[in-house]
Amino acid sequence: MNVPFLVKEYSLEEMIEMQKEIFRQNNPGVLESESDYYMPVIESWAESMFRLRAEVNYNFRQHFWKNAVAEGLDVAASFFGVTRLLGSRPFARFLFTLSEVKTIDMNIPAETVLSDGESLAKLNGDVLIPAGSLSAEGVVVLDAYVVSSTIKTESIVTAVPYLEKVTQLESFHDGAEIEKDEALRNRVSLALETLSGAGPVKAYMKRTLDADSRIKDVSVFEIEGRVQIVIDSEAWDALLVQRVTEANNAEDVRPLNDKIDVYQAEVVTYDISVVLTVTDGYSRTDVVARAKEEIMLLSNTKIGESVSLARIIEASFVDGVKDVQVLSPNATMTV
Repeated sequence: MNVPFLVKEYSLEEMIEMQKEIFRQNNPGVLESESDYYMPVIESWAESMFRLRAEVNYNFRQHFWKNAVAEGLDVAASFFGVTRLLGSRPFARFLFTLSEVKTIDMNIPAETVLSDGESLAKLNGDVLIPAGSLSAEGVVVLDAYVVSSTIKTESIVTAVPYLEKVTQLESFHDGAEIEKDEALRNRVSLALETLSGAGPVKAYMKRTLDADSRIKDVSVFEIEGRVQIVIDSEAWDALLVQRVTEANNAEDVRPLNDKIDVYQAEVVTYDISVVLTVTDGYSRTDVVARAKEEIMLLSNTKIGESVSLARIIEASFVDGVKDVQVLSPNATMTV
């Protein structure tokens, strides 16, 4: 349910008429025509009142998470203990090389800091270089919330014994930018579920969405006593699985006896083909283009939702369409 307006809003034309009527009541016979000397003053006053009402309503609705946007939503979300995700740091494969071959295993510790002189990056986990080997690969995470980056952080900041050289094998990739309003609003709606100690479905959904801003949708269910977390995300990698697993840890989040499995959602592909009957007088090209745009929105279906024939027909019925015949699919599709 949307928050109602605090004060009633009128169109600018209505506000002008209202102000003219008030002026006539207080000054009988003075206002003779639209070109009257007083009209610019009346119209200016009406416009200022019009803008003021809109601003009052906007600021009032900014106090409620269902209607707030941008900074207002950040403030409203904070009352539920939810903060906007800054994004996801991109990562890349690096090669760590010793100064000489050692007779014992050498460990490059997690959090080893690398740099390009300006930006910093950290090793995501320990890298073990076995005895008799000179080098080994590891994953390094860039300390920036961007989708990708071509910078090379090959300078060693953290002193590590016998580590001589670091080579970046690829560009940083699979990051994400700051969380959008709709995604934040969705997490706020799940916030109260995390107060339960029993491990409800929506609590797992909230914790999982908190883990990585690349996650677009999540489905949670149980099979043979194990919690199944199925994720639809912009990218799928070991770092995402690690973040989700840590976000649903047994120490301070989930019930101790719950065992979780994290899976990538299977992508279901299907073709939609429809025949449109266009009403006379409408441009066939424009109608078809609008129908395609509406049908493409069905690709945003969430995990487990159905794409029914009724939804396809409804999406196809844009202005100018008289009838719709669905050629494919011939039955409801479940994503």
